[in-house]
Amino acid sequence: MRELVVLGTASQAPTRYRNHNGYFLRWDDEG
Repeated sequence: MRELVVLGTASQAPTRYRNHNGYFLRWDDEG
């Protein structure tokens, strides 16, 4: 659930933060 929150925040955050979010998402996908 925390990752989901970050995603929503990243949408409003700068591109730098958004990039970090993508990495987190990938990690979740990889397990």
